[in-house]
Amino acid sequence: VKGMDEISFTLPMNDSKRELIVNEGDIQMFADIYVIREVIDRKQSKMTEVYAEALWYDLQFAEPVTITKWDTKTAKQMLTDMLAGTGWVVGTVAFTNKRSFQIEEIDENRLELIRKVEDLFQGELWFNTQTKTVSLHDQNGIETGASVMYEKNADEIEAYYDTRDLVTKLYLYGKENMTIKDANNGVEFIENYSYSTA
Repeated sequence: VKGMDEISFTLPMNDSKRELIVNEGDIQMFADIYVIREVIDRKQSKMTEVYAEALWYDLQFAEPVTITKWDTKTAKQMLTDMLAGTGWVVGTVAFTNKRSFQIEEIDENRLELIRKVEDLFQGELWFNTQTKTVSLHDQNGIETGASVMYEKNADEIEAYYDTRDLVTKLYLYGKENMTIKDANNGVEFIENYSYSTA
């Protein structure tokens, strides 16, 4: 529903496949690729719960866009600029009309910006995680307001691993878009890959 593509499942802790379940590991379900974000080992029930997000969720963690204004451009051009350097490319775009768009907030991530293009052209995004393509089609889906709720049992001991908020590169901005470039040897960001390369 408008951008949610997540899966969760459980398996016995003694299952031979359990050792393959690691945070930030990939899972393929049919043609879709997901990234494991949470792994919960429940000692009492001897079950492992797994939560994963579609690979395209990682677009929100890509480096900031370098272009911040589009004057009378097509959706394809805007998406091409927003996906540049991410490893993702534009697929099919159903719209040829042109619109103007400007980034209002410096801290908007690429996924948020792509969603704004979806709204601007009143289309529907389709992500292909195998080919890493983003397509913009005519709207087909409907918003039902349905949601899925997950309840935790607080009566047992559990191990909880969550990497949804894992940050490996951090851009710092101050007043009037001041950066740390001058104080950080000309680099605008701080990097730390120790968790993901360990």
